Amino acid sequence: MSGPIPMPIPIVVRALLGTMPDRCLAMHSGVSLSTIARWRYALRVPAHGMRATTQRYLAALAVHPCGATAHEIATALGVTRQAAHAMLTRLAYNGFVTREQRAKITPYMLAPVLWHAKEKEHGNI
Repeated sequence: MSGPIPMPIPIVVRALLGTMPDRCLAMHSGVSLSTIARWRYALRVPAHGMRATTQRYLAALAVHPCGATAHEIATALGVTRQAAHAMLTRLAYNGFVTREQRAKITPYMLAPVLWHAKEKEHGNI
């Protein structure tokens, strides 16, 4: 998603970004889904439901103080291993968790207490 924002973001839409799914907001405001996604990205507003998902994964990792694999987290949360791996990779990229690189099995652990400051910075608390 690059390029200029196609038009000014209406104040009503700006207030609703991240509070409902992008598809619903696009239908409500009469613009395309990609426009809503571009506006949300430009304003650095997380997608609807991302905060709850992040908290579920962090809570599942908190149960495993020595780390857990994507398979263990997937089993605990009832999602596929691939979905768990994708989310844990995203959390590691954003600094919420750390991972130890090993062949076949990559254990993920909660990052040091610094993740609280990073989450506050993104407005997720």
